[in-house]
Amino acid sequence: DKCEPNEIIDILVSFKQTDTEFHGFQITAQDSYYGNRLVGTFVNVGDDEDTQVEAGGRFATHTKKGTSQRFWHVKWQAPSEDFLVANPVRFYAMGVESNNDGTAMGDYVYKATRLLAVERKKVKKEQVHVIKKE
Repeated sequence: DKCEPNEIIDILVSFKQTDTEFHGFQITAQDSYYGNRLVGTFVNVGDDEDTQVEAGGRFATHTKKGTSQRFWHVKWQAPSEDFLVANPVRFYAMGVESNNDGTAMGDYVYKATRLLAVERKKVKKEQVHVIKKE
């Protein structure tokens, strides 16, 4: 529900109840500043050949090889502390599943959203005690 500026979070995109052959997704992160501004950066997950980032990290999606999967791991880095985020950040994910029979029958499109607040960790201020001298 929350992360700190510059923090990298893991995201799992998945299809739960499905028996079709092919799947795909695209995910992005937006805040509410000036009509849903794209925020943060999706980063590549090591040597993963099943996912990719696009548009300078503004989107993450499956690769052609990744269409045979039902879930993918992606990473997203929150904006830096000096970037004013209009919380909450809303992740939009679209998913497509297909039975690959050449028709639209048995193919489905899904959407999902998830909210996340990007906030600095609150540091407790040390309390100062004044001792009266008598």
